[in-house]
Amino acid sequence: MSDTPPDVDAAFSAMFATLTPTRRVRMMSEMFDTARRLLESGIRAEQPDITDTELKVEVFLRTYRDDYAPAERDRIVEHIRRGR
Repeated sequence: MSDTPPDVDAAFSAMFATLTPTRRVRMMSEMFDTARRLLESGIRAEQPDITDTELKVEVFLRTYRDDYAPAERDRIVEHIRRGR
């Protein structure tokens, strides 16, 4: 499902195709970094006293919670908490 009009989608795709692969990767990286900062900011707003380690745990859980079985997810969380 898309709420983008077809002509706008086509124009965006055409513009994106003109970029070099390096520029496309850089844009993707910048978008990822921005999304992560927004996620961290939201967590800090909800939990102002959160430690850096627990912030990493929360980012992991909010990003990948449904991608792992509970036992594997718990193992990864403990790994983050041990600082490895």
